[in-house]
Amino acid sequence: MKKLKVDINVENRLPVLSRLLENGDYNTLFRESCTLLEEILRKAYNAVFTEITFAEKKRLMSIEERHGKSGVCNFGLGQLVGLYRDANFIKSLEKVLSIDLSLLSAYDMGYITKVRNDLQHITYEVNISHHEAKLIYDYVMTWLAYLGYANIESDINAKILKKKEKNKEDIERKNEGDNIIKRKKRKSSSYSPSYKNEEMRLQFQAKNTYPYDQKVIKLIIDENKEKENKELVVLDLGCASGHVTNSRFSDDIFTKVIGIDIDGDKINKANDTFSDKFSFYQVDLESTDFINEVQDIMKENNIQKFDVVFSALTIHHLKRPKKMIRKLRKFMNQDSVIVLRGSDDGSKIGYIDQGIINRIIDMTISVEGVSDRFNGRKLFNQLVSSGFKNVEVYYSTNDTVNMSFDERMNLFVVSFSYRKDYFKKRLDKDPTNEKYIKEYEQVFDMLEELEDMFADPKFYYCEIVSVAIGRY
Repeated sequence: MKKLKVDINVENRLPVLSRLLENGDYNTLFRESCTLLEEILRKAYNAVFTEITFAEKKRLMSIEERHGKSGVCNFGLGQLVGLYRDANFIKSLEKVLSIDLSLLSAYDMGYITKVRNDLQHITYEVNISHHEAKLIYDYVMTWLAYLGYANIESDINAKILKKKEKNKEDIERKNEGDNIIKRKKRKSSSYSPSYKNEEMRLQFQAKNTYPYDQKVIKLIIDENKEKENKELVVLDLGCASGHVTNSRFSDDIFTKVIGIDIDGDKINKANDTFSDKFSFYQVDLESTDFINEVQDIMKENNIQKFDVVFSALTIHHLKRPKKMIRKLRKFMNQDSVIVLRGSDDGSKIGYIDQGIINRIIDMTISVEGVSDRFNGRKLFNQLVSSGFKNVEVYYSTNDTVNMSFDERMNLFVVSFSYRKDYFKKRLDKDPTNEKYIKEYEQVFDMLEELEDMFADPKFYYCEIVSVAIGRY
């Protein structure tokens, strides 16, 4: 068997895939395996291309052009699978390696591509099964074995075993002989509206999401404007500097608006900027004194109950969001409504992004202190489980179609640029940690590349904004 010169960095990547399979994180495993498979198919094609006759090269180039003008180096998985199929490329590989590759042909690459596309474009509805995860994992391992990585599986198992033994020793030392490992509970987000350029990003975000909030707020106004002498009192949780609070509740029907936020500097700025019917207070939503603090604010402002409770992109930062939502009922009356806007990374898609968006998302959610990046899909359940009735969820699509250059760049800032801050905060706490250094550099480079994509008017990006409303 001849060995092709195919240089693929598998030393660190395959142990990760093996752990994902073992831990049952099949969606992430499938995405990461497809990314590695793209690299394998691309490099195998280029390696074989240098070994074949001129006539065969000409034939392949003709088929390659039908699948894309950008060249194999820029082909995605779907294009590579189509090229391999139409060029009967496995046969060409068999001739070069002088070996039977019928095992590779036995795998349905079209099915793998379909599952990958479903996962990439409708992530929030797709749950990869163990069978599908094992299928892509075995296919990648088979390719690597044929390309000369003969002992790769045993090497992986040895590394994993070694790491497990080390982890066991660490746990035993930490717990002084207690080998019971408790499940890690979700912590509150480490997010701060005062971090670096976050103020600017929040202003972009407030402008971009205005139409989505306004759709529901107009519904509230329309439901109440016919009522005689109807005046609505509002509570806004997570108001930051008050820009969203002011823009959403400037209508005269809202006679008193209270904004609360954990950041004292932002509250001071809000009080300096807005006056009249707007008042802002520093309150920790997860404090054990939360209910008493809000009741004191209500008493100070002569408020009996809030008619509207509003919270945009705040609930997902909390450790126990449902518990918070249930507490809010204490401040509402029988006619009150609650409005929540959430975020969901599962709705974010790009074309052609070469898998960068999913890799950035996967890296982001692995960092401790990150908010619940899939909160958007949970809003309905959170409200219904907290006793609210007639819950409705309004979905709006935010995409780059017909956007100006500045609008596209603002969207990148709002949806992605801040993610490197999570890695920077972690690195600041442990600046010599090689893993933290490497991951910060990786996400920084990927964000730079994604920013360049957003600058290209041909690049398509889409995300879904979810706004839920529930009645008391």
